[in-house]
Amino acid sequence: MTSSSQTKSKGGNDFLVEDAIREGSEEFKKQQSQPKTATYRLTENEVQNMAKVNEALRLSIQDVPRRAIHYLSFVNNEMQKHLDSGQQTSATESHEPDSHDWENWKTRKTEEYLRELDALGEIPQDDAIRQKRYNRNLELDGEILDKLNQLNMADEIGKSVYLGVALLYDQLVAKVAQFPDELN
Repeated sequence: MTSSSQTKSKGGNDFLVEDAIREGSEEFKKQQSQPKTATYRLTENEVQNMAKVNEALRLSIQDVPRRAIHYLSFVNNEMQKHLDSGQQTSATESHEPDSHDWENWKTRKTEEYLRELDALGEIPQDDAIRQKRYNRNLELDGEILDKLNQLNMADEIGKSVYLGVALLYDQLVAKVAQFPDELN
């Protein structure tokens, strides 16, 4: 037989648990609806390549990093499909890096990115022009976070933007310069 104080206590605990779950759920929904903003640093070459990609696609300069992450995720998924299936795609046929060279390409580009960041050095807080040129913010909404998580780069936003911009630049600017030669 259960005493009335035990029943109240048990019912009280259930209420507290339900209340805590409701509060946690509301807080989670609130956090999901308010995207976070991450700051990352560009390199000089990246700034120049972004300007050319921006010109080619006629995007707002703030949208280029988002498109770069999306494209990096797309190419990475395609390369993983090729690696998983054991297929080898010719770089000339697909206009993408050979699937077996994909990891090497990412490694080389990451090293390039780190060298360029080192060459850029620290930017003094009182240098507003350089701060604005090289430090950017990216809104991390659910879609971008999903892409970054798929790439295992949620903590490497600058690197993911750099790699994506390099891919876009190669496809939209560098390859276009080769068209006249290919047509002859």
